[in-house]
Amino acid sequence: MRQLEAAIHAFVRGDFDIAITLACASEGMFDREGRHLFAFLRDHPIAQHIDRKVWIDHLNRDRDWLKHPRGPDRTAITRAATKLEAEHWTPLIDEFPNAHIEELTKE
Repeated sequence: MRQLEAAIHAFVRGDFDIAITLACASEGMFDREGRHLFAFLRDHPIAQHIDRKVWIDHLNRDRDWLKHPRGPDRTAITRAATKLEAEHWTPLIDEFPNAHIEELTKE
């Protein structure tokens, strides 16, 4: 949780490379089966017609931005947060992904 909160603080400061690095590291530490953002998107029926490797590369674009800068967004933090059970979220973690998910659903 400390890495995830630090990722949120780094994102707010505009330190996107740090935010993505910390979010990806924290996501790798969370062990969760079942429904979380990456698994949901990876296996979504709408992506059935897309080549699996192309789809996975697309889903990993935030992490890969560090190697090939294309512009950061909040998805890496949201992905990491959704792998942690919501009852373990701190207020900062709870507020951040929910705001991002609301933004995504407006589009």
